[in-house]
Amino acid sequence: MHTINVVVTGDVDSGKSTLIGRLLFETGSLKQGTLESAQKECGFSEKDFEFACLLDSFEEERRDQMTLDTTEVFCNAGKGKRIVFIDVPGHRELLGNMVSGSSYADIAVLVIDAFTSLKEQTQRHAFILEFLRVRRIIAVLNKMDTVGFSEPVYTEVVRIVKEMADKIDARVEAVIPVSAKHGDNLIKRSSRINWYKGRPLFSLLLGERQTREDQGFCFAVQEIYPFGEEKMAAGIILSGAVRPGAGVKILPEGCLNTLTSIQTMDGPVRQACFPSCPALMFKDMSFLKRGQIVVLEDCSLNGTSEFQAKIVFMRDYSGAQDDYRITVFNQTVKAGIYALYGRWDTGNLEFSGRSENNSFSAYEAAEVLIKTDTPIFLDRSAGGGRFARFILKKGEDIYAVGMLS
Repeated sequence: MHTINVVVTGDVDSGKSTLIGRLLFETGSLKQGTLESAQKECGFSEKDFEFACLLDSFEEERRDQMTLDTTEVFCNAGKGKRIVFIDVPGHRELLGNMVSGSSYADIAVLVIDAFTSLKEQTQRHAFILEFLRVRRIIAVLNKMDTVGFSEPVYTEVVRIVKEMADKIDARVEAVIPVSAKHGDNLIKRSSRINWYKGRPLFSLLLGERQTREDQGFCFAVQEIYPFGEEKMAAGIILSGAVRPGAGVKILPEGCLNTLTSIQTMDGPVRQACFPSCPALMFKDMSFLKRGQIVVLEDCSLNGTSEFQAKIVFMRDYSGAQDDYRITVFNQTVKAGIYALYGRWDTGNLEFSGRSENNSFSAYEAAEVLIKTDTPIFLDRSAGGGRFARFILKKGEDIYAVGMLS
Protein backbone atom coordinates (compact mmCIF):
# COMPACT_ATOMS: atom_id res chain seq x y z
CA MET A 1 0.00 0.00 0.00
CA HIS A 2 1.30 3.45 -0.96
CA THR A 3 1.35 5.88 1.99
CA ILE A 4 1.15 9.64 1.46
CA ASN A 5 2.34 11.66 4.47
CA VAL A 6 0.49 14.98 4.68
CA VAL A 7 1.42 17.56 7.33
CA VAL A 8 -1.33 20.08 8.12
CA THR A 9 -0.01 23.42 9.42
CA GLY A 10 -1.34 26.89 10.08
CA ASP A 11 -2.01 29.45 12.76
CA VAL A 12 -3.90 28.74 15.98
CA ASP A 13 -7.67 28.53 15.33
CA SER A 14 -7.24 28.34 11.56
CA GLY A 15 -9.22 25.08 11.60
CA LYS A 16 -6.52 22.46 10.95
CA SER A 17 -7.99 19.79 13.22
CA THR A 18 -11.51 20.50 11.97
CA LEU A 19 -10.30 20.01 8.40
CA ILE A 20 -8.70 16.64 9.18
CA GLY A 21 -11.64 15.50 11.30
CA ARG A 22 -14.11 16.33 8.54
CA LEU A 23 -12.01 14.46 5.95
CA LEU A 24 -11.90 11.40 8.23
CA PHE A 25 -15.69 11.58 8.59
CA GLU A 26 -16.34 12.07 4.86
CA THR A 27 -14.06 9.18 3.82
CA GLY A 28 -15.41 6.70 6.37
CA SER A 29 -12.04 6.51 8.13
CA LEU A 30 -13.34 6.80 11.70
CA LYS A 31 -13.22 3.79 13.98
CA GLN A 32 -16.55 2.55 15.27
CA GLY A 33 -17.74 4.65 18.20
CA THR A 34 -15.23 7.50 17.66
CA LEU A 35 -17.83 10.00 16.47
CA GLU A 36 -20.24 9.16 19.28
CA SER A 37 -17.45 9.39 21.87
CA ALA A 38 -16.37 12.83 20.64
CA GLN A 39 -19.97 14.07 20.59
CA LYS A 40 -20.46 12.81 24.14
CA GLU A 41 -17.24 14.52 25.31
CA CYS A 42 -18.31 17.84 23.80
CA GLY A 43 -21.65 17.44 25.59
CA PHE A 44 -19.91 17.04 28.94
CA SER A 45 -17.85 20.18 28.34
CA GLU A 46 -20.91 22.19 27.24
CA LYS A 47 -19.36 22.87 23.84
CA ASP A 48 -20.94 22.55 20.40
CA PHE A 49 -19.59 19.51 18.58
CA GLU A 50 -16.60 20.27 16.37
CA PHE A 51 -14.90 17.81 14.02
CA ALA A 52 -11.62 18.88 15.65
CA CYS A 53 -12.74 16.90 18.73
CA LEU A 54 -12.09 13.72 16.71
CA LEU A 55 -8.35 14.47 16.83
CA ASP A 56 -7.85 16.01 20.25
CA SER A 57 -6.73 12.93 22.15
CA PHE A 58 -5.95 14.52 25.50
CA GLU A 59 -8.38 16.03 28.01
CA GLU A 60 -6.38 19.25 28.37
CA GLU A 61 -6.50 19.70 24.59
CA ARG A 62 -10.27 19.47 24.56
CA ARG A 63 -10.63 21.92 27.45
CA ASP A 64 -8.30 24.47 25.86
CA GLN A 65 -9.45 23.68 22.29
CA MET A 66 -5.88 23.54 20.94
CA THR A 67 -3.60 20.77 19.69
CA LEU A 68 -0.62 20.43 22.03
CA ASP A 69 1.47 17.81 20.26
CA THR A 70 1.87 16.20 16.87
CA THR A 71 -1.01 13.81 16.10
CA GLU A 72 -1.02 11.25 13.28
CA VAL A 73 -4.24 9.77 11.88
CA PHE A 74 -4.86 7.39 8.99
CA CYS A 75 -7.34 8.14 6.22
CA ASN A 76 -8.78 5.65 3.73
CA ALA A 77 -7.91 6.75 0.21
CA GLY A 78 -8.74 3.65 -1.85
CA LYS A 79 -6.89 2.28 -4.89
CA GLY A 80 -4.01 0.94 -2.80
CA LYS A 81 -3.35 4.29 -1.12
CA ARG A 82 -3.70 5.68 2.38
CA ILE A 83 -3.08 9.18 3.68
CA VAL A 84 -1.38 9.81 7.01
CA PHE A 85 -2.46 13.23 8.26
CA ILE A 86 0.06 14.84 10.63
CA ASP A 87 -1.75 17.49 12.70
CA VAL A 88 0.80 19.86 14.24
CA PRO A 89 0.56 22.78 16.70
CA GLY A 90 -0.11 26.26 15.40
CA HIS A 91 1.09 28.28 18.39
CA ARG A 92 4.61 29.68 18.49
CA GLU A 93 5.72 28.02 21.72
CA LEU A 94 5.42 24.57 20.14
CA LEU A 95 7.02 25.38 16.79
CA GLY A 96 9.50 22.54 17.36
CA ASN A 97 6.64 20.02 17.24
CA MET A 98 5.49 21.56 13.98
CA VAL A 99 8.97 21.24 12.50
CA SER A 100 9.52 17.63 13.57
CA GLY A 101 6.07 16.73 12.25
CA SER A 102 6.89 18.33 8.89
CA SER A 103 10.32 16.70 8.54
CA TYR A 104 9.03 13.52 6.86
CA ALA A 105 6.02 14.91 4.96
CA ASP A 106 5.42 14.36 1.24
CA ILE A 107 2.79 17.12 1.05
CA ALA A 108 2.07 20.14 3.24
CA VAL A 109 -1.38 21.69 3.62
CA LEU A 110 -1.07 25.27 4.86
CA VAL A 111 -4.40 26.30 6.43
CA ILE A 112 -5.31 30.01 6.37
CA ASP A 113 -8.29 31.58 8.14
CA ALA A 114 -10.36 33.47 5.54
CA PHE A 115 -11.56 35.92 8.20
CA THR A 116 -8.11 36.89 9.54
CA SER A 117 -6.00 36.16 6.40
CA LEU A 118 -2.24 35.45 6.52
CA LYS A 119 -0.68 35.93 9.97
CA GLU A 120 3.03 36.10 10.78
CA GLN A 121 3.00 32.61 12.27
CA THR A 122 1.45 31.21 9.07
CA GLN A 123 4.23 32.88 7.07
CA ARG A 124 6.76 31.33 9.44
CA HIS A 125 5.21 27.90 8.83
CA ALA A 126 5.40 28.43 5.06
CA PHE A 127 9.05 29.46 5.39
CA ILE A 128 9.86 26.29 7.36
CA LEU A 129 8.02 24.05 4.88
CA GLU A 130 10.11 25.47 2.04
CA PHE A 131 13.17 25.40 4.31
CA LEU A 132 12.65 21.65 4.80
CA ARG A 133 11.92 21.29 1.08
CA VAL A 134 8.56 19.62 1.48
CA ARG A 135 7.98 18.77 -2.18
CA ARG A 136 4.37 19.95 -2.49
CA ILE A 137 2.67 22.82 -0.64
CA ILE A 138 -1.10 23.32 -0.96
CA ALA A 139 -2.72 26.36 0.67
CA VAL A 140 -6.27 26.02 1.98
CA LEU A 141 -8.35 29.15 2.63
CA ASN A 142 -10.61 27.85 5.40
CA LYS A 143 -13.76 29.27 7.02
CA MET A 144 -15.08 30.65 3.74
CA ASP A 145 -18.55 30.50 5.35
CA THR A 146 -17.48 33.32 7.71
CA VAL A 147 -16.93 35.68 4.76
CA GLY A 148 -19.99 34.66 2.78
CA PHE A 149 -17.96 32.52 0.34
CA SER A 150 -16.62 35.78 -1.10
CA GLU A 151 -14.57 35.54 -4.30
CA PRO A 152 -12.91 38.97 -3.72
CA VAL A 153 -11.65 37.76 -0.29
CA TYR A 154 -10.23 34.65 -1.96
CA THR A 155 -8.60 36.68 -4.74
CA GLU A 156 -6.89 38.99 -2.24
CA VAL A 157 -5.53 36.06 -0.20
CA VAL A 158 -4.22 34.41 -3.38
CA ARG A 159 -2.32 37.64 -4.11
CA ILE A 160 -0.84 37.69 -0.59
CA VAL A 161 0.12 34.01 -0.75
CA LYS A 162 1.83 34.49 -4.12
CA GLU A 163 3.74 37.50 -2.77
CA MET A 164 4.90 35.49 0.25
CA ALA A 165 5.83 32.46 -1.87
CA ASP A 166 7.90 34.61 -4.23
CA LYS A 167 9.75 36.08 -1.26
CA ILE A 168 10.89 32.67 0.04
CA ASP A 169 11.19 31.06 -3.41
CA ALA A 170 8.46 28.51 -2.63
CA ARG A 171 6.03 26.90 -5.05
CA VAL A 172 2.48 26.83 -3.71
CA GLU A 173 0.63 24.40 -5.94
CA ALA A 174 -2.90 25.73 -5.33
CA VAL A 175 -5.00 27.90 -3.03
CA ILE A 176 -8.29 26.11 -2.36
CA PRO A 177 -11.28 27.92 -0.80
CA VAL A 178 -13.01 25.58 1.70
CA SER A 179 -15.30 25.42 4.68
CA ALA A 180 -14.00 22.50 6.73
CA LYS A 181 -16.88 22.82 9.17
CA HIS A 182 -19.46 22.26 6.42
CA GLY A 183 -17.35 20.13 4.07
CA ASP A 184 -17.22 22.55 1.13
CA ASN A 185 -14.51 21.75 -1.45
CA LEU A 186 -12.97 18.96 0.61
CA ILE A 187 -14.10 15.78 -1.19
CA LYS A 188 -16.09 17.28 -4.05
CA ARG A 189 -16.56 20.74 -5.53
CA SER A 190 -18.96 22.98 -3.65
CA SER A 191 -21.99 24.60 -5.30
CA ARG A 192 -21.59 27.48 -2.84
CA ILE A 193 -18.12 28.21 -4.24
CA ASN A 194 -19.00 27.64 -7.89
CA TRP A 195 -16.74 30.50 -8.99
CA TYR A 196 -13.73 28.32 -8.03
CA LYS A 197 -12.82 26.14 -11.00
CA GLY A 198 -9.99 24.12 -9.43
CA ARG A 199 -10.00 20.63 -7.91
CA PRO A 200 -11.15 19.93 -4.32
CA LEU A 201 -8.53 19.21 -1.67
CA PHE A 202 -8.80 15.42 -1.46
CA SER A 203 -8.42 15.08 -5.22
CA LEU A 204 -5.17 17.06 -5.13
CA LEU A 205 -3.82 14.96 -2.25
CA LEU A 206 -4.51 11.74 -4.16
CA GLY A 207 -2.69 13.21 -7.13
CA GLU A 208 0.62 12.74 -5.25
CA ARG A 209 3.19 12.03 -7.94
CA GLN A 210 4.76 8.64 -7.41
CA THR A 211 8.30 9.04 -8.70
CA ARG A 212 10.25 7.02 -6.17
CA GLU A 213 9.49 3.70 -7.88
CA ASP A 214 11.68 4.86 -10.76
CA GLN A 215 14.52 6.25 -8.64
CA GLY A 216 17.66 4.35 -7.65
CA PHE A 217 17.35 1.62 -5.03
CA CYS A 218 17.65 2.89 -1.44
CA PHE A 219 17.09 0.74 1.67
CA ALA A 220 17.30 2.03 5.27
CA VAL A 221 18.43 -0.58 7.81
CA GLN A 222 16.27 -0.35 10.94
CA GLU A 223 17.41 -3.46 12.84
CA ILE A 224 19.43 -6.70 12.54
CA TYR A 225 17.63 -9.92 13.55
CA PRO A 226 18.72 -13.57 13.85
CA PHE A 227 17.33 -15.86 11.14
CA GLY A 228 18.11 -19.45 12.06
CA GLU A 229 21.89 -19.63 12.13
CA GLU A 230 22.16 -16.49 10.01
CA LYS A 231 21.15 -12.84 10.31
CA MET A 232 18.92 -10.52 8.29
CA ALA A 233 18.60 -6.73 8.00
CA ALA A 234 15.06 -5.45 8.47
CA GLY A 235 14.14 -2.03 7.14
CA ILE A 236 12.24 -0.02 4.56
CA ILE A 237 12.78 0.51 0.84
CA LEU A 238 12.61 4.27 0.28
CA SER A 239 12.94 4.15 -3.51
CA GLY A 240 13.58 1.81 -6.41
CA ALA A 241 13.72 -1.99 -6.51
CA VAL A 242 16.24 -4.81 -5.99
CA ARG A 243 16.68 -8.53 -6.74
CA PRO A 244 18.87 -11.22 -5.14
CA GLY A 245 22.33 -11.32 -6.69
CA ALA A 246 22.58 -7.53 -6.95
CA GLY A 247 25.87 -5.90 -5.99
CA VAL A 248 25.28 -3.27 -3.33
CA LYS A 249 27.13 -0.55 -1.42
CA ILE A 250 26.64 -0.01 2.32
CA LEU A 251 26.65 3.64 3.38
CA PRO A 252 28.07 5.72 4.96
CA GLU A 253 31.10 3.36 5.11
CA GLY A 254 31.08 2.62 1.37
CA CYS A 255 31.66 -1.14 1.77
CA LEU A 256 30.63 -3.41 -1.12
CA ASN A 257 28.44 -6.48 -0.61
CA THR A 258 26.07 -8.83 -2.46
CA LEU A 259 22.37 -9.32 -1.78
CA THR A 260 21.68 -13.06 -1.42
CA SER A 261 17.96 -13.23 -0.52
CA ILE A 262 14.87 -11.18 0.26
CA GLN A 263 12.57 -12.33 3.07
CA THR A 264 8.97 -11.22 3.74
CA MET A 265 6.19 -12.39 6.06
CA ASP A 266 5.08 -14.67 3.23
CA GLY A 267 8.54 -16.14 2.67
CA PRO A 268 11.33 -15.39 0.19
CA VAL A 269 10.60 -13.29 -2.90
CA ARG A 270 12.49 -12.61 -6.12
CA GLN A 271 12.12 -8.83 -6.03
CA ALA A 272 11.35 -6.07 -3.51
CA CYS A 273 10.47 -2.47 -4.33
CA PHE A 274 9.27 0.83 -2.86
CA PRO A 275 7.40 1.15 -0.51
CA SER A 276 7.78 -2.33 1.01
CA CYS A 277 9.49 -3.30 4.30
CA PRO A 278 11.37 -6.59 3.65
CA ALA A 279 14.31 -8.20 5.44
CA LEU A 280 17.46 -8.47 3.32
CA MET A 281 20.27 -11.00 3.64
CA PHE A 282 23.76 -10.32 2.31
CA LYS A 283 26.85 -12.39 1.56
CA ASP A 284 28.66 -10.72 4.47
CA MET A 285 26.39 -9.77 7.39
CA SER A 286 29.23 -9.18 9.88
CA PHE A 287 29.33 -5.36 9.63
CA LEU A 288 25.61 -4.65 8.99
CA LYS A 289 23.93 -2.50 11.68
CA ARG A 290 21.05 -0.15 12.32
CA GLY A 291 21.48 3.27 10.70
CA GLN A 292 23.14 2.09 7.50
CA ILE A 293 21.84 2.73 4.00
CA VAL A 294 21.99 0.17 1.18
CA VAL A 295 22.23 1.34 -2.45
CA LEU A 296 23.33 -0.38 -5.66
CA GLU A 297 27.12 -0.72 -6.05
CA ASP A 298 27.29 1.63 -9.05
CA CYS A 299 25.65 4.45 -7.05
CA SER A 300 28.00 7.45 -6.79
CA LEU A 301 26.71 8.53 -3.35
CA ASN A 302 28.99 8.37 -0.31
CA GLY A 303 29.08 9.36 3.35
CA THR A 304 30.46 12.66 4.68
CA SER A 305 31.54 14.16 8.00
CA GLU A 306 31.26 17.85 7.01
CA PHE A 307 28.43 19.67 5.24
CA GLN A 308 26.71 23.04 4.88
CA ALA A 309 23.05 23.31 5.93
CA LYS A 310 20.16 25.62 6.75
CA ILE A 311 18.83 25.26 10.29
CA VAL A 312 16.04 26.70 12.43
CA PHE A 313 16.96 27.00 16.10
CA MET A 314 14.35 25.67 18.52
CA ARG A 315 16.23 27.10 21.54
CA ASP A 316 18.50 30.09 22.13
CA TYR A 317 22.02 29.53 20.75
CA SER A 318 25.09 31.27 22.22
CA GLY A 319 27.55 30.62 19.40
CA ALA A 320 29.36 27.67 21.02
CA GLN A 321 30.04 24.52 18.98
CA ASP A 322 28.36 22.35 21.60
CA ASP A 323 28.00 18.58 21.50
CA TYR A 324 24.83 17.64 19.69
CA ARG A 325 23.46 14.44 18.27
CA ILE A 326 22.30 14.69 14.68
CA THR A 327 19.55 12.38 13.43
CA VAL A 328 19.08 11.90 9.70
CA PHE A 329 16.22 9.43 9.18
CA ASN A 330 17.64 6.17 10.64
CA GLN A 331 21.14 7.53 11.44
CA THR A 332 22.29 9.21 14.67
CA VAL A 333 25.86 10.43 15.36
CA LYS A 334 27.59 13.18 17.38
CA ALA A 335 27.88 16.60 15.70
CA GLY A 336 28.73 20.26 16.23
CA ILE A 337 28.19 23.67 14.56
CA TYR A 338 31.56 24.98 13.38
CA ALA A 339 30.72 28.06 11.27
CA LEU A 340 27.86 30.51 10.77
CA TYR A 341 27.40 32.04 7.31
CA GLY A 342 24.27 34.16 7.78
CA ARG A 343 20.78 34.33 9.26
CA TRP A 344 17.12 34.58 8.28
CA ASP A 345 14.46 36.46 10.20
CA THR A 346 11.53 34.01 10.08
CA GLY A 347 9.14 36.85 10.86
CA ASN A 348 9.86 39.08 7.84
CA LEU A 349 11.65 36.30 5.87
CA GLU A 350 14.71 38.49 5.20
CA PHE A 351 18.25 37.04 4.92
CA SER A 352 21.40 38.78 6.16
CA GLY A 353 25.04 37.67 5.78
CA ARG A 354 27.78 37.10 8.35
CA SER A 355 27.95 39.36 11.38
CA GLU A 356 29.87 39.69 14.63
CA ASN A 357 26.82 38.43 16.49
CA ASN A 358 26.87 34.62 16.60
CA SER A 359 23.98 34.33 19.03
CA PHE A 360 20.53 33.25 17.87
CA SER A 361 17.14 33.31 19.54
CA ALA A 362 14.72 30.43 19.27
CA TYR A 363 12.94 30.30 15.87
CA GLU A 364 15.69 32.21 14.07
CA ALA A 365 17.30 30.48 11.11
CA ALA A 366 20.90 30.26 9.94
CA GLU A 367 23.22 28.92 7.25
CA VAL A 368 25.87 26.84 9.05
CA LEU A 369 28.74 24.38 8.72
CA ILE A 370 28.19 21.11 10.61
CA LYS A 371 30.83 18.49 11.35
CA THR A 372 30.20 14.97 12.65
CA ASP A 373 32.55 12.72 14.60
CA THR A 374 31.84 9.80 12.22
CA PRO A 375 30.64 9.82 8.59
CA ILE A 376 26.93 10.13 7.91
CA PHE A 377 24.93 9.76 4.71
CA LEU A 378 23.11 12.85 3.40
CA ASP A 379 21.66 13.57 -0.02
CA ARG A 380 18.97 15.93 -1.32
CA SER A 381 17.26 13.42 -3.63
CA ALA A 382 17.94 9.86 -2.42
CA GLY A 383 15.04 8.05 -0.78
CA GLY A 384 12.53 10.74 -1.67
CA GLY A 385 14.54 13.41 0.13
CA ARG A 386 14.51 11.61 3.50
CA PHE A 387 18.29 12.08 3.86
CA ALA A 388 18.31 15.84 3.33
CA ARG A 389 16.45 16.74 6.55
CA PHE A 390 17.79 16.37 10.06
CA ILE A 391 17.33 17.18 13.75
CA LEU A 392 20.00 18.39 16.20
CA LYS A 393 19.36 17.23 19.77
CA LYS A 394 21.02 17.50 23.15
CA GLY A 395 19.66 14.89 25.50
CA GLU A 396 15.99 14.63 24.62
CA ASP A 397 15.67 18.30 23.67
CA ILE A 398 15.49 19.41 20.04
CA TYR A 399 17.89 22.36 19.58
CA ALA A 400 17.55 22.80 15.81
CA VAL A 401 16.11 21.24 12.69
CA GLY A 402 17.68 21.61 9.32
CA MET A 403 18.04 20.89 5.65
CA LEU A 404 21.10 20.07 3.59
CA SER A 405 22.05 23.13 1.50
